[in-house]
Amino acid sequence: MRFDKRLSRRRCFELFKSLSNSLFEEVVANDRKHEERKKIFSFYIVPNGRWGGQNERVVDVFYGSRPFESVVERQDDESGMPHFRRRLLTESGGMITYNIDSYGLVFCILYPARTEDITPWEDFIILEKHIDPIFLTGTAILKRHWKILSSFSEVRCIDGDPSIVDFVRVYWVLFTKNVCIDGKLQGRRIVKASLQVLYISLTVGCSGFLLYLIQLLMK
Repeated sequence: MRFDKRLSRRRCFELFKSLSNSLFEEVVANDRKHEERKKIFSFYIVPNGRWGGQNERVVDVFYGSRPFESVVERQDDESGMPHFRRRLLTESGGMITYNIDSYGLVFCILYPARTEDITPWEDFIILEKHIDPIFLTGTAILKRHWKILSSFSEVRCIDGDPSIVDFVRVYWVLFTKNVCIDGKLQGRRIVKASLQVLYISLTVGCSGFLLYLIQLLMK
């Protein structure tokens, strides 16, 4: 049994939680667009989770929500008489969450930005899994995750200003990572594409080999 290894990972995750604010403040300092997004959405680094801070297995890093427009909606009362009310439409910024499992390994999951009337087709994206928490106590891996959140924020937010690099990074993440759609976790598209290429290569290769054998037999 390896109790010590699992407990060591939990201690490293607790250290990550205690350092998370300073670590991410260092990371976002290198993102020139972060301050503008922070002014629009506000920004939070929350050990123990954004929903009440009661989940000791989670660290959430996210942009908040903001109203961006108001709409007039019709509602009929019981007699059928129409009533109209004005309601604010809101946009929620993106979030990355770090969740430690019972083995002491961490999943990093991205939830893209969304608005009430423009919902992204993916529920969430698994950026990385089975991370040893010791690597979260430095900034190298956090910078990689942050660049992805930053690019998704620029591409998916309605007032975003994405660069070509942002578009390429978003496409690459969607192509290479596990994506959850309508509550179902999808296989990585890069694996499917690679298998298709392998299948075609083997089919063509086998066909060529069979033709070669036929030619030999006909001589």
